Amino acid sequence: MTQPSRFDEMFGGSGPHLVLPRVTGEGPLPPVPLLPPETASPHVHRWVRHAELPDGSAWYSVGVVPQGHLVRFYGMADFVLDPDGRCLSCRPEPRLPRQTLCHLLLDQVLPLALSRRGRVVVHAGAVLIGGEAVAFLGETGRGKSTLVSSFGLDGAPLLSDDSIIVSEDGGALSVVATYPSLRLWRDSVETLFGADTALPQVAHYTGKRRLSPADTGMTWHEGPVRLRGAYLLAPPGQTADADGITIAPVSLRDTAMELMKGTFHLLVDDRDLLRREFERIVRWSRMVPLFRLSYPRHYSLLQDVRTAILAHVGPPQTSRTPGTEPDSAAAPVESECA
Repeated sequence: MTQPSRFDEMFGGSGPHLVLPRVTGEGPLPPVPLLPPETASPHVHRWVRHAELPDGSAWYSVGVVPQGHLVRFYGMADFVLDPDGRCLSCRPEPRLPRQTLCHLLLDQVLPLALSRRGRVVVHAGAVLIGGEAVAFLGETGRGKSTLVSSFGLDGAPLLSDDSIIVSEDGGALSVVATYPSLRLWRDSVETLFGADTALPQVAHYTGKRRLSPADTGMTWHEGPVRLRGAYLLAPPGQTADADGITIAPVSLRDTAMELMKGTFHLLVDDRDLLRREFERIVRWSRMVPLFRLSYPRHYSLLQDVRTAILAHVGPPQTSRTPGTEPDSAAAPVESECA
């Protein structure tokens, strides 16, 4: 990504637009027209995916429409994607807060659109250690953003706190960030950045706060950068003792399953595509090791967790992807959406 995303109201023939970020290795993504709420939704030939929230309520659905695919976030917005992964339009519900619309577009729709373009977008945070990327995988709520923020405050350049784009190049894996931003619960914000930090909500339905590069003062790195290794954050409480920090290797089979589970997919009904994707993930599982990281979720232990990870990662490897030296980090750019 060459610049962070921004929300820009451009009044022209088709009304306001959402401006998408520029993603490394992709051509420019056209602005997304915002359609009036009274606009009729396209006819859905069939629904291919339904996602639920932890409480069992509907979160979003993906359906096949004449233009390509419809992504419907119930009670919030409809997005239409064409077969090439371009977002053709967005129809938000009346009075949907702008930050919620930005969140849906950047954190949900954009990864799905990139997957339609053949990119592999993984639900993971990542930091730069010794000039190489180290990723952190795990379900929502495992503490990825808090751990990434902790590394950033300790001086490590950040790539992302929630999603990275992974690619294969010359027998190695490399990653780029989606866009520079942090999303943290209020207690993490207060502990890491100070109790008086006033920050916008990520969306109206969550208490998480969004921090831009200007809010953090930390260094952000765009990439591409070589992926050294990855850690799967175990659920809280899965430690040997109250203060235990454990790092254990994950089997090749489980590595492939975790990577597949953490990858954004739009076309879950395309079995041939999913088979090819799984074969690629299996190959990647042999290229980069995955370790299970277990630790108590106490802020006072974050320094010990960082120390354990740094010791486990070890010194930098001799070969590096060009342009990944620490001084090539991108300067933060102010962004309204990110």
